[in-house]
Amino acid sequence: LSRSTFDIRLDLTVALNKLFPNIEVDVQVITNETSLPFLQEVLRDRILIADKDEEYRVEFESSAFQRIFDFQPVAYEYFVAMQDRLKSGTYAS
Repeated sequence: LSRSTFDIRLDLTVALNKLFPNIEVDVQVITNETSLPFLQEVLRDRILIADKDEEYRVEFESSAFQRIFDFQPVAYEYFVAMQDRLKSGTYAS
């Protein structure tokens, strides 16, 4: 029986809060469905605390970086268009 992502997050959050009661803990399960901006931030700023399968992790990170790099031109165009709409006052339309 497979555990849900929610159950994994909940169990880890409870366990970490018991270990570190004075530190705010936020557990996220990183998957292929994780948003690219969040994934980029995690991979950039991460502190790796466990690595059960280094080969899988390296493959996952390589794939994630490729998706992030592929998406950057789209994100850039989106933010340029958003900036233009904000400057022109048409951001709500």
